[in-house]
Amino acid sequence: MDNHKSNTKKHFNLYAVIDIRNQLVKFGKSLYPTARFKELQTGNGNKLVFAGFCPEDKLSEKNAHEELSSIRVSGEWFKLNKLSRSVIDRMRGLNLKTYIIVMYIYVKWF
Repeated sequence: MDNHKSNTKKHFNLYAVIDIRNQLVKFGKSLYPTARFKELQTGNGNKLVFAGFCPEDKLSEKNAHEELSSIRVSGEWFKLNKLSRSVIDRMRGLNLKTYIIVMYIYVKWF
């Protein structure tokens, strides 16, 4: 029997989720960012908004966290301001699917 490990590489995505009430944004990584968003919303009493995602090989979680270190609140949560919005805009520019998903969620919820 052949016991070789699969050579399939998993492709992580950098995602952003906004906590509107507290004006915070979470930048994290996940294989399935929309499913991760649903998990975060289930565990959070505040309304969250899925702000977008992009392949992590285009913009990494580590780089985003380093760029936003001056506005870190706790862990992966950062102040929602001009700097964090610029990272969200860059993510959206790297992934056209983001616009489609964000618009679907916006229309469905609002």
